[in-house]
Amino acid sequence: MLLSLILIFYVVINLLEELTPEEIYVELKAFQLLPKGWRWVSRSLLGFFTVLFIELIGVFNVYYLSQDTLSNPLIISHRGVSEKNGVQNTIPALIETSQTYHPDYVEMDVRETKDKQFVVMHDENLRHLAGVNKKVNELTLAELTKLTVRENGQSAPLPSFDEYLKAADRLDQKLLIEIKIPLKEDVNAVSENFLQRYKKDIEVKNHQVQSLSFDLSRSLKKQDSSTFVSYIMTYNLIGVPKSNVDAFSVEISTLDSEFVEKAHDYGKKVYAWDVNDANTVQRMRLYNVDGLITDDIPVVKKTIENTQSGMSFAQKIRIYLLDLGNADLTDLSSDSFSSFNV
Repeated sequence: MLLSLILIFYVVINLLEELTPEEIYVELKAFQLLPKGWRWVSRSLLGFFTVLFIELIGVFNVYYLSQDTLSNPLIISHRGVSEKNGVQNTIPALIETSQTYHPDYVEMDVRETKDKQFVVMHDENLRHLAGVNKKVNELTLAELTKLTVRENGQSAPLPSFDEYLKAADRLDQKLLIEIKIPLKEDVNAVSENFLQRYKKDIEVKNHQVQSLSFDLSRSLKKQDSSTFVSYIMTYNLIGVPKSNVDAFSVEISTLDSEFVEKAHDYGKKVYAWDVNDANTVQRMRLYNVDGLITDDIPVVKKTIENTQSGMSFAQKIRIYLLDLGNADLTDLSSDSFSSFNV
């Protein structure tokens, strides 16, 4: 019902914007020329829409505008880069990002090698970044660390996780470590291997761990309850999953305020990815998310700094409409609503 009210309101506003003052006058004159019966119908419709509009404003005020504060989320560098300042998941990019932008966390990816070591790599296949048509788990650590990866006109050695972790520790840079696994992998064996090697360092340096595998996330938390573990969700379709994890990392297109509120009720944190523009930053902060994973740290920091005192009524309306429509009302960022831009 509420979404219907929003859509009606949006359609009426758009229709009014398309009419010049002269055209509105003509429409009003035409209304006066209508037969009395039709005038009664028109007045009834006008009254109906007026009531709907008042109801809309009332519901809007109660459920949305009552929020006076914005969250102050963690800023997390996606794959250890920002503004394409290096090759993703490499030590030179880590150093550059950490020293230039000072994110709260650097998100990065690890995979298990053929000899059960760990390297820093997002893709399962090495072809895109290293030019080698092999999967990571088909090569040993020694073979992998001889490779060079290239991106954004730059190149760097493919690092072992041990090397990357030492570099992060020297920088006093906290990591959000995503463990990637192939399908049908033994999740208990992977989590046991990883924790045996890195549990102590993760605990001392306050690093965090996450995975796209629900079973691996649960296994990590079960084997070591002290490790902070997030489960990555590409879609929010069924609400907050029942899990022993500490947080959910959710893709922004289906993340809404209800999910965040429910997760917080269960004592879970929520990270949003990937947040790369001012409007999305504000929407996520209004939802009270706990962390923003981004490819553009300056945009996120600037947006937060410029709105420390809160958001205007118009900005909240725009974000609310976007929230309700999610994928269907993305055209609200058009010229007709340009004044709502943060």
